[in-house]
Formats: sequence, structure tokens, C-alpha cells
Amino acid sequence: MITARYVHTATLLTNGKVSVACGYNSGVLASAELYDPTTQTFSASGSTITARVYQSTTLLPNGQVLVAGGSSSSAVLASAELYDPTTGGFSATGSMITARALAPATLLTNNQVLVAGGSGNSGVLASAELYTGGVGPPTTTDQCKKGGWQTFNIPRTFKNQGDCVSFVNTGK
Repeated sequence: MITARYVHTATLLTNGKVSVACGYNSGVLASAELYDPTTQTFSASGSTITARVYQSTTLLPNGQVLVAGGSSSSAVLASAELYDPTTGGFSATGSMITARALAPATLLTNNQVLVAGGSGNSGVLASAELYTGGVGPPTTTDQCKKGGWQTFNIPRTFKNQGDCVSFVNTGK
């Protein structure tokens, strides 16, 4: 690798390359790299907006990678970012409702991402959140306001509270 790191994430992309992001090496890292198994080489791949460690990463159906939560050098994070392998850049997406680190994330069959449990600012968490931004329609008005995230406490389930409309600026 270009930068030695640990407690980072590695995500297999749809193009067969591997995105290696963040982690720790004498401090929390924001750097990312791409591993190409064909050439067996690493190359720089931009930097996350927020340096983080103990984050989750999830490959989305559109080929982007959701980077969620984790810790900075001083706090547990609620922020989330999207990595776009076609541009090599990271962009902010809606923040989680609850700051969480060490929380596994799973892509569900409905293309939403479930981030459950983990460690928060006040200890171990018994809550979970769904990310639908960019991968499916929001399921509540409140979710629309929170950038694609919906929270619920385990074992409480959630239900559709109505629809919301999103407008996309196409420049036309």
C-alpha cells in the first residue's frame, strides 16, 4: 500500500478493484487507495471529507461506496460520505441520526443499507438506521429531512409514514 494503515476498510468494487479507505497510522487517516488485482498495485484515490477509523463501508447497487460513521481523533461520527469510483472522489451525503463506530452495515435486498448497533458517545448502542439516499425512495417525511437516514430502536419496527418528493437539479 502507499500508506501503512490498520482498522481501515476494504471494499470490492464492481470493476474488480478494491477501495481501501481511512484507518489509523500515527493518527486518523482520510486517505484512500485503489488496489488493482490485475497489476497488483495500489494507487492514490483521493481523500475522504472526514478522517475516520472504525467506519463501515458498503458497496451500493449503483457502484458507489457508502462510508458511514466511525471515529475521528476526538469523537464518534454520524457523518457519511459516498465514494464514486468513476471520479475517484468522495462527496457528503446525509448524516446518520446517531453517531456510531464499529457498527456493521449490510446491503438489504431492497437496496437500503442497514447500520446496526456499534459504539456511540454514551456507550454500546441498541439502535439501527437505514440509509436509502440514492438507493431507494425515502419511507418517511422525517427521513427526507435527514438526508436519507431513518432510525429505529431494536426490536421496534418501522412502517411507511407517507411519501416525500425529491427534486434533482439536472441543469435544464
